Amino acid sequence: MKKPSTKLELFRSIAEYTYDWESWIRPDGALGWVNPAVERITGYSVEECLGMKDYPFGLIHPEDRFAMRRLFRLAAQGGMGNDVEFRVVRKDGAVRWCAVSFQPLLD
Repeated sequence: MKKPSTKLELFRSIAEYTYDWESWIRPDGALGWVNPAVERITGYSVEECLGMKDYPFGLIHPEDRFAMRRLFRLAAQGGMGNDVEFRVVRKDGAVRWCAVSFQPLLD
């Protein structure tokens, strides 16, 4: 395996193989990257997620969307959060509880 040459490559190489669902949202709110664990948790493939116009909010239970949008705005402003619970509606319609932690990656 080639040694990562930047911090971003190092984070990505670790996140690519974690069992947890990892997403990187750009400052403009667009999805920049999502790892393969998204499919195990949500039933949607990486490609499907990358094609979603309102990712991840289309995956979040309607009753939790408002609070999660508020958290994503906080994250975009440099805020951090840890183990915030919310529900995901899987592709098959099942509801699954998840928790999100977030922090900005600064250059």
